[in-house]
Amino acid sequence: MPNMKIDPNELRVQAGKLNAAGADLTTKLATAINGLNGLGNFWGDDDTGHIFYNGDSGHPGYRTQHDNVSTDTNAIITGYGEIASGLEQTAKNVDVANWNALVALPKVPA
Repeated sequence: MPNMKIDPNELRVQAGKLNAAGADLTTKLATAINGLNGLGNFWGDDDTGHIFYNGDSGHPGYRTQHDNVSTDTNAIITGYGEIASGLEQTAKNVDVANWNALVALPKVPA
């Protein structure tokens, strides 16, 4: 079996990229939501507008879809941050591991 190689610096680089992607997505989501909200009540106050906004016959309307996009995108942003934190913690663990002690451990039979 080949040796596993872990570069803690590369883990940190990738964590930084995920954090940057999360920040970029946050900015883009805010811009999109603000743009949509800036349009105001574009669906109107008639029956068709209410159906568009609230949904009909068990089908979600604009309001629900708008909220879902925000919720789902925020979940992705949170995931980016959590993965980045995990990569950073892994890098720290690799930095402080006592590799000499690990090499001295008995081999597990295959």
